[in-house]
Amino acid sequence: MTRGRQANHVLVVDPTGVVDPGERLAEIIARPVAADSALAVQARLHRDAGLEPPDPIASTQAVLAYLRRADAALNPHNPPTAAEPIPPRPIAPTTPPPARSTGPSLGL
Repeated sequence: MTRGRQANHVLVVDPTGVVDPGERLAEIIARPVAADSALAVQARLHRDAGLEPPDPIASTQAVLAYLRRADAALNPHNPPTAAEPIPPRPIAPTTPPPARSTGPSLGL
């Protein structure tokens, strides 16, 4: 089932072709919800395997700390802003210009 702004759409798969889609949808909606969240399923599976479930807050904090370190490594603390652009480096010649022309003379 998908929920939309203008209409909701449901696809009821019936391999036999004898089930009324409206009745089947009513049965599905009337069922009690017995779904667990993803974190609850993860914790249950860990406990079933004899392991301690991970702490979602601690793992989130570890990921945020890693992202902050990565961001600090890529972006300096005081980068220039649009109001304070990096001043351009002065253009300096790498070799001095020749004292006189070294090319062929046209006789002018």
